[in-house]
Amino acid sequence: MKPVHLLSPVPPALPALLAAAGFSAAESALLAISPWPGAPVEPAGPLTVALLASPELAGDALAAGAVAAFCLPQAPDALAALLDPLWAAAQHTDRRIRAMERENRRALAELQSTRDLLGRLIDATPNPVMAVDLRGRVLVFNRAAETALGYDAAWARAHMHVTEVYVDASEARRVLAEIRASPDGLVQGLSARLRARSGEQVPVLLSAAEVHAADGMPIGTVGVFQDRRSELALRLRLEETTGQLIESEKRAATAEVAGAAAHELNQPLTAVMGILEMLELRSDLPEDVAQRLGRATLQLERMADLVRRLAATTRSRTVGYVGQTRILDLSGEGGDS
Repeated sequence: MKPVHLLSPVPPALPALLAAAGFSAAESALLAISPWPGAPVEPAGPLTVALLASPELAGDALAAGAVAAFCLPQAPDALAALLDPLWAAAQHTDRRIRAMERENRRALAELQSTRDLLGRLIDATPNPVMAVDLRGRVLVFNRAAETALGYDAAWARAHMHVTEVYVDASEARRVLAEIRASPDGLVQGLSARLRARSGEQVPVLLSAAEVHAADGMPIGTVGVFQDRRSELALRLRLEETTGQLIESEKRAATAEVAGAAAHELNQPLTAVMGILEMLELRSDLPEDVAQRLGRATLQLERMADLVRRLAATTRSRTVGYVGQTRILDLSGEGGDS
């Protein structure tokens, strides 16, 4: 027996006639029979048949939503001929609906799996990733972004606007302008500054692109940020170390040159001082010559003192000389290094 749902009131003869035609009344069925007029057409399933009191009512019943309308025939075979195609159509429609529901559930499950996979991939990305919609509302904020900027990801997605992420709102507008000015809607290696929750400015290199829907309309932007703080700190340390090495090399070179110069000057200086001392021992020197020899000896002693300082030089201190020239400081009082 094929089940049909009866919407009362129905003619008293209908149950027996249905049974003779191979149908049985059921509380739930894919095909419903509704008397017209006498009860509204309320589909209990995909298809509802209007049972007419008069043939003239067929148009109104069909307009009200019935899929078929007829007066009750007297013979079971005639009733079966009317209901069998409709019952088969109801079964076919039900199978299609169930298949569509299964396909929709499968598609939704695949979509959810894909979303979960993408979410895990984005969270596993070592660089901060952020996506925003056309209004600038944050949609994606991964764990690396949490770590770099200090904002909770859930809070960022619920409350943050893209202009709050950058140091200045103009930077957000500049990035969007760069993206839209690019022929392929993609920028790479764009310098920008983000603002951490602590207020710290975070220098980054940004790679960003505009995201489009299936119809080609833009729906937002996504960006991957490379935190440059470690890179810049390393560069600063490298520059400091390089400066220290250069200064060390300068000191070493200064000591070598000073030592060599002192050694080379010391020998002729000693010889000249010896000659002057021998001349001063002569008793026949005129007074004015003896005085000049004394003054010359004093200057040589000054030179000897400078040579000793030159030999002891370990730092490349300099002092101003003529114009922009700077010379090695041998005074012992210090100067610019």
